[in-house]
Amino acid sequence: MKIHVYFVPGLGANSTIFKYIKLPEEQFEMHFLEWLIPASKDESISSYAKRMWKTCLLYTSPSPRD
Repeated sequence: MKIHVYFVPGLGANSTIFKYIKLPEEQFEMHFLEWLIPASKDESISSYAKRMWKTCLLYTSPSPRD
């Protein structure tokens, strides 16, 4: 089983800042996350974090190929 590694860029950047990071593919699965647009001006940090978490789940959910 591979180790999932998530890369989240700092504010004002996107995931291209990680393009030179190389990890052994047989050991690690790399996921490059982008910042989400807030759902509304009033979205709580908790709600935003849950949406980011759901994005991570998309990467780690078993697929029929696993």
